[in-house]
Amino acid sequence: MTPTDSLLSSLNEMLAELEPYLLSPTLFWPIKSRDSGIPQDRLTLGNLLLCLDQLSAIRDSWDLQTEVGFRKSELLWEHEQEKWKSSIRKKASQEIGSRLNLWRAYVMDLDDGQAANFDYHHEVRNRVIIERLLEFISDRETWEKDLNSVDRLLQSLVVQSEFVWTEHLQPMYPSQAYWFLYRIPRKRD
Repeated sequence: MTPTDSLLSSLNEMLAELEPYLLSPTLFWPIKSRDSGIPQDRLTLGNLLLCLDQLSAIRDSWDLQTEVGFRKSELLWEHEQEKWKSSIRKKASQEIGSRLNLWRAYVMDLDDGQAANFDYHHEVRNRVIIERLLEFISDRETWEKDLNSVDRLLQSLVVQSEFVWTEHLQPMYPSQAYWFLYRIPRKRD
């Protein structure tokens, strides 16, 4: 199975589970076919959005059959967004809270010298998900105070760098909105 096939399969598994997920109180929903216990292997709106981003980033290299399959998945996601607008808004807000707590803990550990700098490229995933999820909620200001506080602390701990994820994803995450993907933790003495 190619990486593209694997991503498309993941996307379709998430979309197949979306309705029961949105109707449940569970935030990290196990995907029946491949639950490994790893949070990225579970359905969340953030994981679904990052999967869509990864696929969109490599879209230019596909054959027609792959494009048609992805377009069907995109249309289904668009339909589900209309159908479950309030449930998506509620679940997005719930996930922002959870991701913000994880991100805040990492940044505070980084400040205290308890977090490894080499983990940054993985941990920043939570911040990217927060940014993506903010697009789905109507009360962004609810989260901005806490998020801005964590961002200010992070800015004091990082320096400018090249894009921290794989290069093909860079067009999906412009530096102005996703500035934290263009930083790395400064080295401690």
